[in-house]
This record gives sequence, C-alpha cells and structure tokens, in this order.
Amino acid sequence: MDIKQQCITEYLTRGTGYRQLAAKYGVSRTTINKWVMIHQGIHNLPPTQKQQKYYISSMNSSKQPDPERQQDFDEALKQKIALLEKQLQWEN
Repeated sequence: MDIKQQCITEYLTRGTGYRQLAAKYGVSRTTINKWVMIHQGIHNLPPTQKQQKYYISSMNSSKQPDPERQQDFDEALKQKIALLEKQLQWEN
C-alpha cells in the first residue's frame, strides 16, 4: 500500500489526525486533507465526525454582516468607482 492509501485509511478508520499523519509520513496536512476529500467524493462517503465538527459546523455558523458597516463599505466603493471613472475620462 502506498503512502497516500495508508494516510487515507488511517484517517478514515482510526481517526488519526492530519498533523499526526503529516509527521509520520512526511506529507503536508493540506495534501493529506485533499487526498481524503477526493477519496470521500469518489466513493460517495459521508463526512467523518471530525469533519462534521470542524468543517461543516463552521460553514453553517457564518456571521451575518453588520448592516451599518456594509452600508459604509458600499458607499466607499461607490466613491472609488466614481473617482476611477473620472480618471478614465481624463486619460481618454
């Protein structure tokens, strides 16, 4: 079994963390994470409990933007667009 399969198997069956696997096999956590995600997608496997806890719950609990700050941001963008349009007219 190659390193990729060993990492995927250990993560899915034993619940070994990405950091431990990265240290054991000398592969980055990001790479192992991608391998696992691709493997789960290909084989139509559900997310593990760790994945549900850390990834899915954080996606569902996204903060709603503050309406007042959003208005300020929108106004600043409008001013910048107006300035850039004037600069473009001047250049032409």
